[in-house]
Amino acid sequence: MKKKVIIIGAGIAGRLLEADIKRNYQDCEVVGFIDDTNRPKIKILGKIAEIEGVLDRYKVDEVVIAIPSAEGSLVRRILQINVNNRIPIRIVPREQRVIRHNDVQYKMVRDLTDEDWLGRPPLRTSIKRLENFYQNKTVLVTGGAGSIGSEIVRQLLELKVKKVVVMDNSEFLVYALEQELKEAKVKKTKFELMVGSVVDRRRTEEIIKKVKPGIVFHAAAYKHVHLMEQCVGEAIKTNVLGTKNVVDAAMQQGVGKFVQVSTDKAVNPASVMGATKKLAELYVQQRRSTVTSFSIVRFGNVINSQGSVLPMFSRQVLERREVTVTDKRMERYFMSIREAAQLVIMSATRMTQGAIYVLNMGDLISVNEVAQCVIRSHNLIPDKDVKIKVVGRRPGEKMVEELFAKDEKKLVSKTSLPNIWRLHNGVSAGKQNDDTVGHLQQLLKMTQNNARIRAYLHTLFPTLK
Repeated sequence: MKKKVIIIGAGIAGRLLEADIKRNYQDCEVVGFIDDTNRPKIKILGKIAEIEGVLDRYKVDEVVIAIPSAEGSLVRRILQINVNNRIPIRIVPREQRVIRHNDVQYKMVRDLTDEDWLGRPPLRTSIKRLENFYQNKTVLVTGGAGSIGSEIVRQLLELKVKKVVVMDNSEFLVYALEQELKEAKVKKTKFELMVGSVVDRRRTEEIIKKVKPGIVFHAAAYKHVHLMEQCVGEAIKTNVLGTKNVVDAAMQQGVGKFVQVSTDKAVNPASVMGATKKLAELYVQQRRSTVTSFSIVRFGNVINSQGSVLPMFSRQVLERREVTVTDKRMERYFMSIREAAQLVIMSATRMTQGAIYVLNMGDLISVNEVAQCVIRSHNLIPDKDVKIKVVGRRPGEKMVEELFAKDEKKLVSKTSLPNIWRLHNGVSAGKQNDDTVGHLQQLLKMTQNNARIRAYLHTLFPTLK
């Protein structure tokens, strides 16, 4: 009995896939296509909204999505329509090679990943332009062994930089990155890995003085909202004072470009983590230098970063446990690590002093919908094979994340870079200044009382819960 396959997408990729299956896979039969556009001489069985009926009618064994340029929203829609069946749904990889060269083969079809239904296809960027900008430059990445930092490192190494230097306080992550780069046969002269914390001012100054980077990407930070609610002093030490240490050392050594990696949680901060990242933004934004150009890049949740909700959901599904959702009404922005790092690297090519760049995160997505898609992408049925359990919001969590404060929206404009907006200067500087940072330092010396420090943060940010 032949395996019956239906292909979603009757464009070039879908037709090439059909041809490859007919030519090389005698045990498979392409029953037809699903497509929202009628195409002459092609067997269109129905539109995407009609998939369920088509699958029942033809007793299909497998569905393949063959739309390399598909947005994650389309893949989510397909999963949601098929949420009550267990028919495997697979996909043609959404990669530059496939998009550019129409290289579509059935052996390359794979299971869905979170990035397929949350992320976007690769940007058609001018690699040559980026290579020209980064060529022969030494780049320092703080937090360079973490999720975002290490992806920035990987992409920089493909852009003919002179050297990428990693500074990270996690010995294990530095070791893991070292092993990865060795196995990838990256020349030892192209990278240098250093263990050190941005909280340690002397170590930070020592590294930047030794390395003499032309560009610094500051990605080191504590980021878990609920944990920082219990560790207020540590959040300030790393996210605020650590940023100050790196900024000050960069200015002292005449670094040409400094990019602060920020977060949407800095907008109307409702958490300690968000407040500390906003303070870091303001410290960077208020620096003035004739040598160092400062900018900030703000974005939301990154798919499959360390501690992300996605790996937790997948683990819970695979163990057949209940998938735990904080609140079914909660909505978040999601972006792939690949795209986030790519856009951060692109933003550094702009030399606008003190600018805040905001990455286009796409649509807000229901966390409950994310849980359903994780379960269905494993060919299981939500609330039948795997239950979804609501456990309530954790301290400091917002119901809906924001990329801009209310008074910032009118100050946003597009840039010439794809999916990057600029938030113009004049955004509320708040009460952040050197006196604020100095007062926080004094508070940390006097006490580790979370309530006292939180009370001071609340005077700066009334939105803090």
